Amino acid sequence: MAHTVTLIADHKGFTKPKVVGDEYRVRARVNITTYREAVATATGVFAASGNTFTRASGTLFQPTVGRHIQIDNPANAGNGGPNIKLVTAVTSTVLTVDATEGGGISNDASGDEVAISHAYEPLTAAEFGLKSIVSMNVIGQESLLHQFTPVVGVLGTNTMASPTTELELSAVVRSTGVNAATSDLGFITVEVYGNL
Repeated sequence: MAHTVTLIADHKGFTKPKVVGDEYRVRARVNITTYREAVATATGVFAASGNTFTRASGTLFQPTVGRHIQIDNPANAGNGGPNIKLVTAVTSTVLTVDATEGGGISNDASGDEVAISHAYEPLTAAEFGLKSIVSMNVIGQESLLHQFTPVVGVLGTNTMASPTTELELSAVVRSTGVNAATSDLGFITVEVYGNL
């Protein structure tokens, strides 16, 4: 994943967050030059009872708990496919995912070689001059090929906690409804509310 954030000046040339009620608002351009992260390939064991994937060989990155991952090419489609999984625990060899969001792990399988990647683009409060983010609105974008949306979990809060120091931004291909591939998605303009 790679992106740059440029804060947008108001009519007075001010680029810092501004107070709005009890929160601060900042507008920024986010240039997403590489959406998502490089894929890690691992061979391991899926266990439906614990919603886990245990790596036996290959590489396994350690995503932050609360981040979403995408598991591609599992022998059993119920263990990955287009479903995005929410990470609930992680060690150097074991990934545990939420049982409800993305369907969890539905079938036991061993010796399964899969590709695992982060599903969405992470954005941090610090990139916007804030300590925490309460909400984000996408107010403009360079291309209409994708629909950009801040990710909320099954409880209706940001998956990284609310308010949060980091949130995930999804980019879905409008014509197919599928999560965008690792690529340059261009500029988007966002309005972010949070606290200092």
